[in-house]
Amino acid sequence: MRPRGIALRHPAAPLLQRYATEGCPVDCGRPWKKEELTRAVKKGPHPSAKTHKAILACRKEALERVRDNCCRLVKWNTLLQKLPRNLKISPIAAIPHKSRDYRMILDLSYKLITQGLTVPLVNHASDKTIAPQHAMYELGNVIPRLVHRIAHMPNPEVPILFAKVDLKDGYWRMVVNAINAYHFAYVLPTIQPTEDPDIVIPDSLQMGWSESPPFFCAATETARDIAQQTFDSQVPQRPHPMEDIMLNQIRNLPTRNIRPHSLLEVYIDDFLAMVQAISLAYITRLTRALLHAIESVFPGPEITNSSMGPAISTKKLLEEGA
Repeated sequence: MRPRGIALRHPAAPLLQRYATEGCPVDCGRPWKKEELTRAVKKGPHPSAKTHKAILACRKEALERVRDNCCRLVKWNTLLQKLPRNLKISPIAAIPHKSRDYRMILDLSYKLITQGLTVPLVNHASDKTIAPQHAMYELGNVIPRLVHRIAHMPNPEVPILFAKVDLKDGYWRMVVNAINAYHFAYVLPTIQPTEDPDIVIPDSLQMGWSESPPFFCAATETARDIAQQTFDSQVPQRPHPMEDIMLNQIRNLPTRNIRPHSLLEVYIDDFLAMVQAISLAYITRLTRALLHAIESVFPGPEITNSSMGPAISTKKLLEEGA
């Protein structure tokens, strides 16, 4: 995430720039003691991540994140020589997923007990006051607004078109600094149980942390605002490389003499567009406004120097259009 261009004119730009350059702020409670960390390493991954298939999937994903410069691997014995102050180790879980074998989620609500005492849970100990909780205030209103708009369309005989633009690896595009990254460490499942385990240090927000959604929504809600403002301005937008994926199925849309209606919403990482339009030109303008707005907040690898690829998921666009 790195705001640029039209995103820099949004009131939230200074906040997002700070997140992009300094990392999202993190405070997950007191430092863990050596014996607590040792117990957490001994516990290792969640049982769901200990099957052979899950181990291979988890290791594959971790190595991909290393190549994307999103995380680091450090041997446990190396960390033991000088324990980082913020180091906390939580179990990684492998959750079956519809589009791949597993989704890896960090269990930051795991209750670790040492010497009869419960170590403060990462999620419970997290300081919620440093996360922009207001960024999530509209989430519960997204579906009601869509339903309300559909119910009040003045031309029920005209089809309503819907589009969904999904962000790929959204949380991984929101960074934390190298010191705070230790709050989200986990043991990489090992093939051989006797080997010195690698500890994964993610340099990004993690799915499983209670405060990831507000930080992420601060960015996606900003992109939605920019899309709406751009569209409302009626300023012509340059073509976008992905627009054909969204528009190919409606090239023969008939022109209608009606007042156009549209709605742009975002639910965490899903940008939603609804339109009852008079022409292909109207829908094209809406499409370009949305795609360019997303990339003004989440630019491509040519700007971020990341190998993660574009933030907008081409795969999901193709699936939605099929």
